[in-house]
Amino acid sequence: MSQKKYTKRIAATAGSLACIAAAPATSEAGLVTVTGSPVSLAASAAPGTSVTWDIDGVGIGEFRLHKPYVNISLASNTAGYGQGNGRGLLGPTFFTNNVQALQASFNVGPSVAPYVWGIGNGFYANRNAMSAGGGIGYDFFYGFAPGDNFVGFRFDDGVGGGLNYGWAVFNFDTVNAIVSITEWTYQTLDDTAVHVGSTAAVPEPSSLALLACGAVGLMAYRRRRSAAKVIDEAPTELPA
Repeated sequence: MSQKKYTKRIAATAGSLACIAAAPATSEAGLVTVTGSPVSLAASAAPGTSVTWDIDGVGIGEFRLHKPYVNISLASNTAGYGQGNGRGLLGPTFFTNNVQALQASFNVGPSVAPYVWGIGNGFYANRNAMSAGGGIGYDFFYGFAPGDNFVGFRFDDGVGGGLNYGWAVFNFDTVNAIVSITEWTYQTLDDTAVHVGSTAAVPEPSSLALLACGAVGLMAYRRRRSAAKVIDEAPTELPA
């Protein structure tokens, strides 16, 4: 292989590798990601208002945001609110009735040290999430801040004998006194952990990205080939 052809092939390969590096990372198996269907409740809602958080969308809510009096609370749907499938949120070891904000990449599953599956197996009525004035509730004291926060959850989907684990984004709008669960990802495989921040694969955009990379690489290769052709056809000596 001539040096010129070798150099062109290396350049084309480098362009392809750059596109692969820019493609989204492969997600974990068995994941489902839900976006575009936020669960929200404002402190200005009437007392007794509630919004069900149906994690897997089968019509049986796992948790719910509700306003028993003036504050917004989070409750498992199993505690006096009908038969649901919520089995708790991650909490700190020293006060297990509270909720713990998680860092990205934390492993949410059966083993969650240094945290614990607080809030019982869903058997609780109220966990204070936000005050009527917009302050973050005392049960969400550990690591939470205004804006987006990661929360670990588990539930029983009623299929098989294990539990399903996941993470969600809780948004605390302290200006307008609104609590929203904006997105969540969970494992459909029983007793299988999921990393905070990982999401289900979306093949269509990835495929389009790879196709676009292929087109860009082809165009770059053609430009290099045209440039090389001009050089090849250029006279080697200037006319006398």
